[in-house]
Amino acid sequence: MWTSEGWLYLAIVLDLFARRVVGWAVSDRLHKELALEALRKALAIRRPSAGLIYHADRGSQYCSTAYQTELKKHGIGISMSGRMLSHLSRPELGCAADSLFQSFSYCG
Repeated sequence: MWTSEGWLYLAIVLDLFARRVVGWAVSDRLHKELALEALRKALAIRRPSAGLIYHADRGSQYCSTAYQTELKKHGIGISMSGRMLSHLSRPELGCAADSLFQSFSYCG
């Protein structure tokens, strides 16, 4: 998001069943720690049981070893958009986050 002080990046974790944001983080830089902070916040708030399927795009922060390790530590499976690498790949799941971000109003 563009602000009067420059770019501000927002990472979110959506619970598609509850239809709400359960984890978030903001930073002036786009990096894996931003995504990890949002994930950790969601894990602390929701405390999901093992077997959860987590969908993400193929961004480097989500493909990073640190992010993948955090998911595995909690027994969470990963579904990634893009190339069909497994039976879990569901590109249409990214539409929920896209829809949320499109609803933001920008003042310039």
